[in-house]
Amino acid sequence: MRRQESLWLKFIRYWFGIDSRLDERQLDEVERIGNNAYIVFSLTEMIMVLISLCFAFTTQLALAYYFLVLATAILTLLLWGYINFALNKLQILHIEITPDERPKAVRTILDFWSLQV
Repeated sequence: MRRQESLWLKFIRYWFGIDSRLDERQLDEVERIGNNAYIVFSLTEMIMVLISLCFAFTTQLALAYYFLVLATAILTLLLWGYINFALNKLQILHIEITPDERPKAVRTILDFWSLQV
């Protein structure tokens, strides 16, 4: 009997665009990647807030605000790239299909993209 997926796991699968169910190895890798991204984000965000406070006390307050917004946006894009690179490297985002399922998968992709245009 299979255990029912938690809401958290459904959200992770939806957020990363994973269509199939995750086995234990894939789930461990996704959690490791997420933990690494969280640690990097929280530490660099803390450093950026300290730099922003230094700007706020020494120079204009607007400069501190713009620095914080721009640095957070750049950090978010860098972490998004890291997460996608790590998931692609581990082939977690790849969908395995048999040769019999290939025509149906191609048709599904073409139907999806024809609706987008």
